[in-house]
Amino acid sequence: MKLCFLIISLLLVSILNLFAQKQGLGSVEGIIVDKLSNKPVEFANVVIQLKSDHTITQNTVTNSNGKFVLESLPLGEYLISYSFLGFE
Repeated sequence: MKLCFLIISLLLVSILNLFAQKQGLGSVEGIIVDKLSNKPVEFANVVIQLKSDHTITQNTVTNSNGKFVLESLPLGEYLISYSFLGFE
């Protein structure tokens, strides 16, 4: 009887734990690098848009190592673009 209670309790806790997690979210991360010098581009603007209607979902700026992270994105298809004053 104790074993049955233990198994049911473990299953119940496992199911509740699954519902507590955020489902269907992802992230995008990367590094912007200058093609000619192969050095990271600091403080470049990074924008991510929905592919379907080009609605801006999030934006950020790269750090001193050219790295960026966009988190908590609903799963789907996106377009990503970056820009920096003085670069084409």
